[in-house]
Amino acid sequence: MAKTKRRRSVPAKKSNGLPLIIAAAAILLVVGGLVILNQNATKPVVAAVSVDYPTGITDDGQPYKGGADAKVVLEEFSDFGCPHCRDFADTLDSLSDEYIKTGKIKVIFRNFVLSPRTLAAARGGECALDQGSDAFWAYHDAVFANQARGDAIYAPTGIKSIAEQIGLDTNAFNKCMDTSQKTADIQKDSQDGDARGIDSTPTLYFNGEKFLGAMPAADLRAKLDSMLGQ
Repeated sequence: MAKTKRRRSVPAKKSNGLPLIIAAAAILLVVGGLVILNQNATKPVVAAVSVDYPTGITDDGQPYKGGADAKVVLEEFSDFGCPHCRDFADTLDSLSDEYIKTGKIKVIFRNFVLSPRTLAAARGGECALDQGSDAFWAYHDAVFANQARGDAIYAPTGIKSIAEQIGLDTNAFNKCMDTSQKTADIQKDSQDGDARGIDSTPTLYFNGEKFLGAMPAADLRAKLDSMLGQ
């Protein structure tokens, strides 16, 4: 096995140990997963939650907010426990009226799990997405808003509590959380990030151009205006 390198949030860096993290979690979930996955299939549940900006799901299954055909596509590899990722989420929120609600940009979220501590939060995001793109972004915003509560919020019970608070179908959400069925989705995001040489969060791509770390609002505005020709 190749020597692993530690991953951290920017200005920290991130490790290549996600497969081992996921494997350990999957072992704990496998019994419950086998039971639930062998039950009769049910229709997808769409949560009765909404956000005040346009959202959708890309052709390859990634959640986005903003304009589906926007001129500027911002792809973000992020971790729900990363303080710098929370800061960048806040920055995007501060510019939402001008760039996201108007559909000028498209923001795509990708998981890049930093440690076992936040794996349940990543799984929760995938489970929320099963209930629609608005459900994912409501979950995304709520998890980052609760980040200051510390480790308790990242435990499965904490994640389930957030799902309940924002109005997701908790029966469907909790069943999803109690299985390992989202393991492959989380691992794919991490592998895609590894293939691009990502080792920190947030890592941003502006129409494919790589940028490391959270960006202040003034800098982000200048970058977007330049790309939009404003």
